[in-house]
Amino acid sequence: MGGGQIPAETVRVRDGVPADVPARLDLVERVLKLDRVPWERSLTASVTDPQRMLHVADDAGRIAGYARSTYWTRPPDATANAAPYRRHATLGFVEVTRDFWFPELTFDNP
Repeated sequence: MGGGQIPAETVRVRDGVPADVPARLDLVERVLKLDRVPWERSLTASVTDPQRMLHVADDAGRIAGYARSTYWTRPPDATANAAPYRRHATLGFVEVTRDFWFPELTFDNP
């Protein structure tokens, strides 16, 4: 297997726990070149807020990746561009727009 791929049978996806946050912050800072302070708040909320979830790909104790999800209800006064589907075209999603709003987050249009 090339390209640093991990065989799927060795990776387990599990719920994230507070102890997973520091390693995710290192990734955010080192790879994505983002400020870890706001991400610490956001990632911590992903494991402490019952409306959010941190999903961790665990390869025999080594975190190989992560994803986050949240339950979100569109506020009645939300703008028309509030949180449409975005990214992940390889999973069958279709880009609707790059102009959208989501509370407490900002996005760059690459």
